[in-house]
Amino acid sequence: MVDLKKWLKENRSVSLEKPKIQFSTYKSNEKKELVKSKNLIEKNIILNQFKVIDARSKERFEGKVPEPRKGLKSGSIQNSFCIPFNFCLNDDQTFKNKDELTLIFKSSIKDINEKDIVFSCGSGVTACVLALAYSLINDKYQPCIYDGSWAEYGLVK
Repeated sequence: MVDLKKWLKENRSVSLEKPKIQFSTYKSNEKKELVKSKNLIEKNIILNQFKVIDARSKERFEGKVPEPRKGLKSGSIQNSFCIPFNFCLNDDQTFKNKDELTLIFKSSIKDINEKDIVFSCGSGVTACVLALAYSLINDKYQPCIYDGSWAEYGLVK
């Protein structure tokens, strides 16, 4: 069962009943500009068009501990910054408040209204946590990630 501690603590409703799933005619529109490729990340090292912020731990980002996946070198993308994703979370795994998040992001982003930011991590998952946290304090920001993240960029050649 999914961890629902906070939900239950707030006396929210739960059910073991399985919902009936209805098909829809929903059409999506892919926004390719919100996902960066390795090629764009490499070009950005020279062009500096956006900031890359890594959600991994400082130790992994700085190459002080080995990567948990075989075949990956230690370290980080050149010119990137590190904000471990768990810095943005409370003990109950909810996001910290806006004031706390602002302080956390100001450590790497001088202008909190910056829009040209791409989040990365080990595999593209926790980058989304940082992107969402940043969007909570900058309502003009469209979350953007490098989904290949270190699993792609850090491959030993």
